[in-house]
Amino acid sequence: MTKAVHITLWTGGILAALIVVAVAVFAATFDINDYKTRIAQVVRDETGRTLDFTGDLKLMFFPRLGVVVHGATLSNAAGFGDGPMASVKTAGATFRLRPLLSGDVQLSRLYLDGLTLRLARNAEGVTNWADLAGDDAKPAPAKPASSKGIDLDVDGVTVKDSAMSWDDRKGDAFLAVSDVALELGAVRAGGSFPLKGSLVFSSSNPEARGTISISGTASLAPRGESLTLAGADASVAAEGKAVPGGQATAQAKAESLTLAAGRLEAKGLALSAYGATVHFDGSVDGLAQGVEKLVGTVVVDPFDGRALWKNLTGREPATADAKALAQVGGTAVVAYTPRSLALKGLDLTVDGNGLRGDAKVAGDENGVSCYVRLDGDTVDLDRYLPAVEKAEGGSAGASAGDGQGPRILDARLLRRLTVDAEATLVRLHVMGVWLDKVKAGAQGRDGLIRLNPAEAELYGGHVSMAATVNALTDRPRTDLLASLDKVDVGRLSKDALGEASYAGKLDFKGTFACEGERLRPMLASMNGKFNLDLADGVFPGVDLLGMARTTQASGKQEGTVVASASDATRFGSITGTGVIKNGVLENRDLDVKAPGLRAAGEGAVSLPTGAINYLVKVKLVASSQGQGGKSGNDMLGIMVPVRVTGTVSDPHYSVSLSEYVKALGGAVIGVAGTVFKGVTGVITTVGKTLVGAESSSGSGGEAENGQKKNGLHNLFGLF
Repeated sequence: MTKAVHITLWTGGILAALIVVAVAVFAATFDINDYKTRIAQVVRDETGRTLDFTGDLKLMFFPRLGVVVHGATLSNAAGFGDGPMASVKTAGATFRLRPLLSGDVQLSRLYLDGLTLRLARNAEGVTNWADLAGDDAKPAPAKPASSKGIDLDVDGVTVKDSAMSWDDRKGDAFLAVSDVALELGAVRAGGSFPLKGSLVFSSSNPEARGTISISGTASLAPRGESLTLAGADASVAAEGKAVPGGQATAQAKAESLTLAAGRLEAKGLALSAYGATVHFDGSVDGLAQGVEKLVGTVVVDPFDGRALWKNLTGREPATADAKALAQVGGTAVVAYTPRSLALKGLDLTVDGNGLRGDAKVAGDENGVSCYVRLDGDTVDLDRYLPAVEKAEGGSAGASAGDGQGPRILDARLLRRLTVDAEATLVRLHVMGVWLDKVKAGAQGRDGLIRLNPAEAELYGGHVSMAATVNALTDRPRTDLLASLDKVDVGRLSKDALGEASYAGKLDFKGTFACEGERLRPMLASMNGKFNLDLADGVFPGVDLLGMARTTQASGKQEGTVVASASDATRFGSITGTGVIKNGVLENRDLDVKAPGLRAAGEGAVSLPTGAINYLVKVKLVASSQGQGGKSGNDMLGIMVPVRVTGTVSDPHYSVSLSEYVKALGGAVIGVAGTVFKGVTGVITTVGKTLVGAESSSGSGGEAENGQKKNGLHNLFGLF
């Protein structure tokens, strides 16, 4: 070994020893607590706040250079109370030695124990950290942009037993977070680190309390522009008035969540709560301002909808079928903004029946637009609508509405509506009626809406309807065309009314027009015309043949022959046409052909009130032919005048023997009384004839056996 090498080694050893001795002497003689007053003064000069050290400061030299604070408080802003804004039991930080020797402070590890942070906002909207953020100070000169991005390199962060509160006097809300625990591994840009945290929260507005925990592996992009959490696993347990159902637990798992510039991208995110699980792959924008846009694929695993409803509300869903909503699930590509919601590729399954298509609803200050294209299997609305309480006898009762009846149209809404909708269903069940191969559609905008011919197969026949609504004024006009071809009213009445008392094949065509938004003004203004042909059937509530025979056999000149509600008339055909003018339906050519009788009818019905004033002129004939036989004008026989009074929902059939005697004498028996002129100003009873509600007057709405009748009874009651 050369002499130079020996000298170098000895010199290095001596210098190392001197450094060790110097550090030891420095550690033994230097007391950082001597700098408390100077540190507090700097804080006061820079912020105007008071920094108090309630414990000692301590320097650390091993394994890294650092400092530990055993207790400190920072005073609050003026006007926010006497208590400190922030306090800590123990805070420690270590620094990297080599950068520190060159004047570059680089944090190595941070430790916080018992940190308490009290944030507040007063009624004027001023926060207690506004002065620290330099809101009133001049903006600092802009620094030149660096291409290096964020230089973040920390060996770890530990937070334990900490708390925070937010007292918002302007928003009248208070939030407290306690038992905060956070553990981060080595945080380096471009690298990954483990993350684990938990806390307890309590909020007054909204009222809720609970716990949150989260774990996963986080990573920062090389330039620090994004944060990704992989293998994310979070859970929430909450209770309180603001929590649906009073209490809930929720879990969230994700393959990855990436946050960058207010945008969250989710991959394999699964949210589970209340027994349902929703999967989401997509993005959410504008998190700092509230959700501005959400786009992604949503998949809802099959779940028990009844259990979900009960968990959310505390009660069973009010469906007619106690097993409805037992299984619900589906998928769709969702695009949401605060002003629009679009569903593309919707595939919804409810209790084994599917609904597929696309839909979009958008709204702004100018109005609302709707686009719908749906294709469905069987839709049984009666299963999912609330159960209708049935009166004795099996017919559903209905309550009376207010003086104008229910609102059918809203002119202001229609003027703001743009609609383009089409739907097809394999089957539809509503109000007890089954319709097959249903097709319907509507288009329109700016108050002019057209209903495309909606059509369906109905009990061996066909039904179609088209309508136009012109809502350019506050009194909208509705034009309606309706057609029923070869409909089996026996099967229809059995399903709709729960009884098979009607029978026959019905052909019906009509055109109608009315004005208004509510039901009764619409009925009072209705005008139109129709024709009907009911073949080979049974009409309940009256036995025309029996009444005629009883009348002829009575031998009396005074009194009344009244039909029994249990009676019925079997007929070959019932045909007629009618005109509706200002809410009054008038028919002058009713023709009834039945075995043993022929009958002609004329009279009127008030649509708003349902009141009937009708006369059926019955003749007994020798022919046993029904449909296809001669009309009543061509047959020999004595006319028996059968009066129909009461209401459409509760008709009464009777024969006045004095009128019968007059008919025997050749007198012309016409419709007695006024034929309901000017009924627009005579709407005094409920009479919700076309929607099945009972009359509130003493003369209608309830049959003799106490059985209430619905809208289909009203339809068939127009004899």
